[in-house]
Order: sequence, then C-alpha cells, then structure tokens
Amino acid sequence: MRRYFTPLLAALVLLSAVTLFGETNPNEAKQKAIQKLKSLKPDEFLKLHKPKRPSEENLLIYKEAAKLIAPKGDNRLQSKEEFKMDSLPPSFRVPGEFEESQAVLVSWPSYAYDAKGNFVEPFTPGVGVKFKETGGFELVEIVGYELDLFEDSPFPILWAELIDAIQYECTAWIRVANLEDTVKLHEYMNSIGKPLYNYEFLSDPDGENAFWTRDFGPYGAYDNSNDSLFFINAQYYPIRPIDNDYPELLASNKGYKFFSSQLETEGGNIIADGKGTAFFGDVIYWNNADSVGPGLVIKERWSTDRTREEMTKVFNLKNRHILNSLNCDGGTGHLDIYLKLIDDETFIITKFPDKYNSVNFPDYALINNNRKAISELKSVHNTPYKFLELPLPTDDNGTQNRVRCETFQQDARGFINGLIVNKSFIFPSYSDDIDGNSQQTQEVVELLKSYLPGYRIVPIDSRVLSPLGGALHCITMQIPADKPVYIKHKAIRGTVSTKAPYEIAAVVEHSDSLVKVNCHWRIKDQPVWFIASMQALDSLYVGFIANGVQDGLEIEYYLQAETVNGKIVNYPITAPDGYFGFKYMDPASVADFTGVEIAISPNPASEYIEINNNPTVNRSVDEVSEIKIYNKLGECVSNHPPTGSGSGNLRIDISHLSAGVYYLRIGNRTEMFVKI
Repeated sequence: MRRYFTPLLAALVLLSAVTLFGETNPNEAKQKAIQKLKSLKPDEFLKLHKPKRPSEENLLIYKEAAKLIAPKGDNRLQSKEEFKMDSLPPSFRVPGEFEESQAVLVSWPSYAYDAKGNFVEPFTPGVGVKFKETGGFELVEIVGYELDLFEDSPFPILWAELIDAIQYECTAWIRVANLEDTVKLHEYMNSIGKPLYNYEFLSDPDGENAFWTRDFGPYGAYDNSNDSLFFINAQYYPIRPIDNDYPELLASNKGYKFFSSQLETEGGNIIADGKGTAFFGDVIYWNNADSVGPGLVIKERWSTDRTREEMTKVFNLKNRHILNSLNCDGGTGHLDIYLKLIDDETFIITKFPDKYNSVNFPDYALINNNRKAISELKSVHNTPYKFLELPLPTDDNGTQNRVRCETFQQDARGFINGLIVNKSFIFPSYSDDIDGNSQQTQEVVELLKSYLPGYRIVPIDSRVLSPLGGALHCITMQIPADKPVYIKHKAIRGTVSTKAPYEIAAVVEHSDSLVKVNCHWRIKDQPVWFIASMQALDSLYVGFIANGVQDGLEIEYYLQAETVNGKIVNYPITAPDGYFGFKYMDPASVADFTGVEIAISPNPASEYIEINNNPTVNRSVDEVSEIKIYNKLGECVSNHPPTGSGSGNLRIDISHLSAGVYYLRIGNRTEMFVKI
C-alpha cells in the first residue's frame, strides 16, 4: 500500500546522490555486466527482481536528481496526439478476460547496467538507481539492458513455458529492450525444445522498469458503434514511469487509438464481466488519494467520490463493486491473487483452511466477507453469482504452517493467479518433476478440468514469482480480438421443468452481417449433435431444442454464430469440447404451445398491450400457461399468466417497463412491440 510524503528536498543531498559519467564504452560495459550475471546464483537473480521500497525521502530525491542526468525528451511517438482521444466513445465495453484474445503481452526479464557493468534499478529513461551495500543509493546513467537467458537464472524457463503455452492459443507479444538480443532468445527457445512459431517481438527504446505486465499493460475496449478495438491506459506506480508510458508506445506502433486517464489502478485489481460490471479492491482509493503520480509528478489528491466517478467513466460501468483488499497477499492488495471470473456469473476463489481463521491472519475473514458481499449481488443475468473453490497451495513439503500474516506474505501462493487465453487456462503451480507438492498440483488440474470443461489446463511452476508478490496473471496482459462476435446468453444449468421444445435465447451482435446463428444440442453421452436454427428479432436470436426428448434426460448444448466474412464463433468458446448442460423435465401441467398466433395492439404502447385471441391450428392463447416478455438484451423481464379482457382478447400490463423495444413470446411465436 502506498504511503504519503511531502516534497522536502535539500540541494546538497540531491547532488551527492548523483553520479555523472563521461565517455563510456558500451560494449565493454555490456561484457562486464554479462560476466557478473554469469557468476550469479539462482537466489541472487531473484534478489535483483525483488521489489524495492525506497523511503519517502529517497523517492523525492530520485525525482529531482534525475533532472541532472541529461533526461531524454519524450519524442518516441511520431504523432502522439493523433492517437489520443478527446473523449471516450459514447458507447463501449471492456471485455471479460474469458473472451477471445488475439495476443498476450509479456515482458521478458532483463537487467539494466551502468558504465562499469554494475546492475541498477531502472527508474526513468536512461536513469537507474544503484543501491549501495553500505546503505543509501545513487542515481546513474543506464548504458544498456541485458536479456535474461542465463543458465543459473530461474526466470528464463518460466517465461519460455509461459510463451509456449500462449502461442498455442494466440500470438505472444514479447517486449524486449533490445531487438538484437532476440536472436539469442530464438536460440534459447530452440535449445529447450520450445521453438517460437506464433510470436512478435516488441522493443521499447527506453528499456523497462519491471516485468509485471498485467499492472501497466493497456486495457482493451470495444467501440460499440463498429466493434473497433482501442486501448485504455490508466496510471501505474510512481517509481515505474518507463512502464507507465509503454501502452502509448504500443498503441502507436499497432495503430490503435487510446484514451489515457489519470486514474491510478493496476490490471491485477480489476475483474470485469464484459457486460458493464466490474470489481475492484479498495486499495484503488489509497492509490488515488496521494499527491504523487507516475514519474513522481505532484498531482491532485482524489476523493473517494472522484475516484469512483473516474472508474465508472473509464470502464463504462453500469455496476461498480468495491471489495476489501487483502493485507497478507505480498503487498499489492489486488483481487487477482485469490479471485477470478471464469464466465459472466461464476467465480473461482481460494478456500483457506480453518486453521487460518485467527487474528494473526486477517485475510481469512476478509475473503469470506468479500465472498458474502458478492453472493448478495446479482449477475448480468439477474442470477446470484456462483463460486467454485480451489484449495490453498501448500509449501513444498505439503504442509500449511505459515498461518501468520507476516510469514504468509513472504510467499503468498495461490492457484487462481493464472491466465485464461482462448481455450487454455495457464495457472501457477508450485511443483515440478523433482520437488514440491506434485500431488496437489494434479488434484487442482482435475478440479479445473471439471470447472472449465473443454479448456486445456496448463500448470507452470511459479515458485520463483510468488515471493515477489505475484504469479502468471501478473506478468501477462490479454489483447482482445479485433471485431469479435458478441454473444450474451444466460447459460441453462440444473433441472429445467417445462414442456418441450425448450426455448434458447441469446443476443448476438457483430459489425458485419450475421449469416446464421444455431444452437447445437445433443442428449448426454450421445455422439450426434442436432442443429436448431435460431431466428433473429433484431439482435435477439431465439431457437428451440429438445423437441420430443423423453422426460428426465440430460441435454448438452452450445451456440454457434457465423458472420458474412466467414468468421465462426462458438459459445462457450471451448465448444464443442465444452458446452452447457441441463436436465430436462416434462411436467404434464404445461400446455402444448403449438399453433398460437400473436397479434399485438396497440403497438407502440404505453400502459398495456392486447393479444388477439386467434388460434390458427389447435390451441387458444387462453390455454397457454404463461406469456414471457424479453428486452433487447434477451433477458426475460416479465412472466404473465394471461387475463382475458371484455373484448375476448388478452391484456398484459406493461406500465412498469421502461421505454424501449420488447419481444413477446407465446409458445414458439415471437412478436416485437415498442413501449413508449
């Protein structure tokens, strides 16, 4: 959690904290740095990446002293203003992480060095911090960066396994400081049997502060008017201005528009459902209430209300929920340590053993309270959120004895801080073929297979990351697909008691025309999928399945949409290997809906509508047990038993509905009407 400080500086102290070098030999400095890196042991590499927490006085000294070291101008962008937006689109949405991705951004670890080949902590472009063994620090010029491909470093193998798992699903965008180092990276990947085949190297001439891509990477968003992708750039930690600026450079190089907000929030602290609801940890209030922004620029302190207002605006939220941040999670307070949405109404959450329920471990109560708060909310489908539990990882010896906050947060392990990318879930494990609790890892793999049907479950040993305060989710950022097919559908689960055929409704939208939308369904354990065509009523598609299916059978189904340009999208994304399922019941009390015609008047309407009682085949509307009204999003907003009017027609009260377009469904007939 960030602390407050005030700008009290002494010029003498500033000058003593700066080392200026004259002419240097970059190649000589590079060779010295390489030799030092080759001599390091695994735990020494870990120490180089350990987050530094400078004192308040030192943070301000960094800022003022950096001005004395020939700072670079911000001339990286050819036309910076060309990509900035005066305002956000009038209608847009931030997708959920479980939606389609075109790429995943990662930063390969590297080490900055000075003219003497000594390692320095990158601060601003060209300026690093050198910590002295005797205490204190000095600011020095960064001569170069060396990519971490060293044999004794524990980081390269993790990044290699991660990128290999990513490129199976989409393009791996690999950020490096020097493109000339990528030849060696290719050689390394080939040498361990994981050659690069679906990748793109991205360089930043200013280098990098750290590899925590999730927290500084851009948020993708879709302009609803044309499905075009753009980037939202929030603000990152004050002492990492190089990383904070990177999203603008990325947007420029890729040609995406971006919107920059002064809101300070990291990607690990937001969970979005893709439909206008998002969850944040309350550390976001602390981050915005201080007076120091990225690059240690003095800024306005934001009130809680001001922060909430900006959160709603930047992410276009209909629902904004704030949860209590944890205290023992390694120092971030981010939600992704223990919580993740795997669809728009289902969370996976860490289950702490009861032995953690004590005053010495406040996070036990915080997580349970947050879960209770979420359970009292409604999802976008007006259903309670569901929770699926994953166990707390053990230590390598299979025990869980670090039950005090101060000991647990030194290595805050969790299985949930993983990456959903298209049809894979890449999650942090804490074992390998040699040591660690491999039995628990396999148990979690099986759990995740049951929670995420059809997904490829990929464990990656992340023991090198958890002592640094994060895991796989923290070092990656999904880049959403261009022009996706948007599908909103309330998954049918459990037991369904109704008369066949069963109605399936979904909102399906795309900037290009849709050729068809179908529901594929089958009886459980049967090899044949039947196809039910779904008919369009504006963006609402309705179809029927299970006609003639016997009572008590289980039905499996998924949706498929095809655009005019040939793109085919399944929902869920893992179909046909993954699908939704429900048990079908056939109560005798439900009337047969076949043959009911609908004629609505008045239309438009304000207080009520009447349905002309005109059966054309064998049923009267009087015999239908219920009438359903759907809004444009495909949500059932009203269920009515019909009531006859004096004229013999059936009258439905719509006075409680807001103005808009609605669809009336009786049996297998649907008609549209407008409420004014």
